[in-house]
Amino acid sequence: MGKFKLGNWAAMIGMAACWCLIAGGIMGIWYERRYIAIYSICVGGVLYPLLYPLSFLGPLKAIFHQYYVAAALMAGLSVLCYFLVPTMLAAMVMDISAVVFLISAIKGERGDFFDKQD
Repeated sequence: MGKFKLGNWAAMIGMAACWCLIAGGIMGIWYERRYIAIYSICVGGVLYPLLYPLSFLGPLKAIFHQYYVAAALMAGLSVLCYFLVPTMLAAMVMDISAVVFLISAIKGERGDFFDKQD
């Protein structure tokens, strides 16, 4: 059976959370707390390229090569999204991604998300 890295799964879950943030933010524009909706759209738009395997963002992606920092960042950015109903699902998905990043950091995984592991 092939080996897999949990960092890959955490990045994929994080990318799904970014899409949920953008969609929930668009729906949240019609609620009272529009600033949370705008925040979630911005966070989703900024995090997605950092989690997606783009080569030209090399120095910026170094944050997510350290899985402890990635876990703290994902968990910290999700807090405000719990205060608006359309963005709650995205916040939960971001927290799941943070937990998976933390587990992969505890296991001692290193490197880029989508490196092949032998």
